[in-house]
Amino acid sequence: MDPLTVEFKLAEPYAPLFSYLDLGIVPQALAEGNADFGTTPVGTGPFKLEAWTRGSQINLTANPDYWGGRPAVQNIEVVIVGNGTARAQALAAGDVDLIMTPLPPAETQMLDGMGRFDHTITPAVAFTYVNFNTGDALLSDPALRAALAKLIDQPTIVDQIFGGLDLPASSILMPAFPWVVDDSIAQPGFDMQAAMAELDALGWVMGPAGIRVKDGQELALSIGTNSEDAERIQSVEYLQNVFTGAGIRTEAVIVDYPTFMQGNQGKTYQISFLSWGNLVDPDRAMFGQLRSGGNFNWGSYANPEVDAALDAGRAATTVEERASAYRAAAAVISAEVPYYVISHMQLHTFVSDKLAGFAPDPRGFLTDLAAPAQ
Repeated sequence: MDPLTVEFKLAEPYAPLFSYLDLGIVPQALAEGNADFGTTPVGTGPFKLEAWTRGSQINLTANPDYWGGRPAVQNIEVVIVGNGTARAQALAAGDVDLIMTPLPPAETQMLDGMGRFDHTITPAVAFTYVNFNTGDALLSDPALRAALAKLIDQPTIVDQIFGGLDLPASSILMPAFPWVVDDSIAQPGFDMQAAMAELDALGWVMGPAGIRVKDGQELALSIGTNSEDAERIQSVEYLQNVFTGAGIRTEAVIVDYPTFMQGNQGKTYQISFLSWGNLVDPDRAMFGQLRSGGNFNWGSYANPEVDAALDAGRAATTVEERASAYRAAAAVISAEVPYYVISHMQLHTFVSDKLAGFAPDPRGFLTDLAAPAQ
């Protein structure tokens, strides 16, 4: 074997392997020595870390020894601006040359209207979703989750609150992977009347106070999200209004992101409104989140049929076999609704004329800036 060839020896088939091999190569001694690459980055990439003012700015310079050739872009200043409106204003003022999703709908329309920037839209490997905690006594019932899913007004959220920037989802299968998409697989659609009838049939009937009750218990739920995202807050408050109109005592829980994620990871929530990103393979979108005992299975969802399908997707040796496995899992997920996928994100990128021809990466990475000098 030559020095530039790497051989992987696996104990069992693992189809997603190459989807996950997108990490940089690092020195063996540092890796084995538990180096903290998060605070002191070391690698073989096209740019070298020049300076890092935490929470403010990162300065990169072209790596003259990069194996792919020194990049044409010599210096990159990454300015940390957490607010989407402020980032759009910075681009409009000429203070930055590139911004991308997440951006508020109003600012996206404003930048489009200026006509000065190249606006590209790319299917992203991310989705926004509602996560039902199936470990909760109420939400353990798939029939109740299916009825609640019919109260999720996806068209209003995607078209009006999100401003039509993302694609409405029909299932967990993402358009970024067209080889797996199957339009016949669909989660419940918004249908207030059907939801009310299903709640009645499940024994949750309207009480005298306008709240549904069953065996003396009120139907009471909480829906949470993080306080840093205006569109998520508006979506949760809108869902609270719809759920309340259906006779459900509904609380909106809006907290800072660390507290919100602590609740998700600690499985103390009932319903969460959030998103997943960097889903570079259908396996990344489902295995950890929806397989029994998965590392990110915060909702404690368990279904042997889904487990078997996700295992088969990892062990398959052809694309066709993988697609069949993920479609089988998605069909069950759409019916039992541990996740209700609101939208498949689209990556909106705005660049100034200084970056003419810039091609965004579906993950939001800046790989195109590594193109070598001619």
